[in-house]
Amino acid sequence: MCQKSVITGVVLMAAMMMCLTFSIAAENNVQKQKGQPTSETIVYHPPQPDCGKRIGGDVRGLVRGLVRGLVRGTEEKLPALKLLVPDHTGLTTQDQPVLYWHLSDPTSKRLEFTLNDEKAQKTVFELTLPSDKKGICSLKLADHKVRLSPDTEYSWFISMIVNPDMPSGDMAAGGYIRHVAPPASLAGQLEKSEKTEIPAIYAREGMWYDALATLSQLIEASPQDEALKAQRQDLLKQVGIDL
Repeated sequence: MCQKSVITGVVLMAAMMMCLTFSIAAENNVQKQKGQPTSETIVYHPPQPDCGKRIGGDVRGLVRGLVRGLVRGTEEKLPALKLLVPDHTGLTTQDQPVLYWHLSDPTSKRLEFTLNDEKAQKTVFELTLPSDKKGICSLKLADHKVRLSPDTEYSWFISMIVNPDMPSGDMAAGGYIRHVAPPASLAGQLEKSEKTEIPAIYAREGMWYDALATLSQLIEASPQDEALKAQRQDLLKQVGIDL
């Protein structure tokens, strides 16, 4: 009798586990149909070491500090500026990618964007950026008709002009980017995937800028979606960026 009870209990437990599995799968399917993200984790696979140089020191971000203003006796607290880039050359399949950075607070200091062709050793584009907004900001190269040449190393910097009369005191954060041909397997994966799955695919294929851009665009379309924001935070932490 006792053995029958044990067997019955095991059968009931197995049935409950099976129902729970089906329930989770059904919920994930509903989320996909609604265009909502599932619990899939985004994992960034960096390109091979020979795909690009690492940035020396911590050039990617500016540490918050104090600087004396032009008017005697005044001080202005500088905000923290971080480019949302890895510590190696990030890849993109786009010739007009979107570039992202984070500003902890608005500032009266001027922000200058510079894009350099590392092979030709020349500046190809410069722009003054708005500095009155905090949080994650972006620059669409397409808005300025700027295109990246294939397989060319570019560096990009945002400089904070601390004192216009002393250029040597400017502070800068920088990163590297390279436009490459998409991997052979990428097109097929993208065609079969939901929009919410695309960032993870790009990340898995080592396309940093594409993964961040597609995920950020999903967030812009659904700004109240905390799951998407958590995914972006997780992606950034994988390259040592903590906002």
